[in-house]
Amino acid sequence: MLTDAQLRAIDPETPFARCEAALVSPHELRVEARDAVPQIAAWLEQAMGVTFAPPATVIGCESGRVITSAGLVRAEAIFVCPGDDLTALFPDVMAEHQVTRCKLQMLRLAAPGYRMARPVMSDLGVARYEGYAALPEAAALVAQLRLEQADMIDAGVHLIAVQSADGSLVIGDSHDYGDAPDPFHHDRIDALILDEFAAVLGAAPPVIERWVGVYAASPRQNWFSREVTTDVHVTAVTCGAGMSTAFAIGERVVGAALNSAIKEIA
Repeated sequence: MLTDAQLRAIDPETPFARCEAALVSPHELRVEARDAVPQIAAWLEQAMGVTFAPPATVIGCESGRVITSAGLVRAEAIFVCPGDDLTALFPDVMAEHQVTRCKLQMLRLAAPGYRMARPVMSDLGVARYEGYAALPEAAALVAQLRLEQADMIDAGVHLIAVQSADGSLVIGDSHDYGDAPDPFHHDRIDALILDEFAAVLGAAPPVIERWVGVYAASPRQNWFSREVTTDVHVTAVTCGAGMSTAFAIGERVVGAALNSAIKEIA
């Protein structure tokens, strides 16, 4: 935990508004998702011998067999990762785990003319993320934010601002839960996100991109993996942290299913 002066000393370029204190982590790592995903796929194919099948719709799945619109695929172990598809495969499992959807809005801002040394969040994140919000000490903060920023709390808005390699800023986000959230991008929600950005980092640069994301969500658990029939495993992350946790969860689930530790790759 740093004082305002200590924060400015280690991040002299970032134009923070005055803060009471700041939590700083030395362990954060961010990747450019648009570049990383195809590069990881190419590496898996070239270095690990992974075969990526042409796009097809999975119609059914049972022990040893996956039925797709392109034909039958046979496998000794099958891992179904449905994301926010609640009804196509094993809908009873998704219902049992109370899986619904969360819609979020995000924006990309033009390069602001300064470099951020690390991702930036605000106290709305402390009130939202379970690791902090569940602590008894957070209750007073949550109550205060509900008084001062009720519209943001109601829209599930909290600030995440990160800088891409080209200098642009990715900022978010909001949270709207339901089996079928509406598909529309709402200016009112964007305005709330930009207001919080301005309160923390000053006037926002122009918006150059806007998008809506949807992920699986559940009040029951953050993620689950279930063997639904012999050697068929359904795994879903239901807390919005799939991109952050996928590799670790994948290693755990596959290792346990195959009864073997994943070998470390040099």
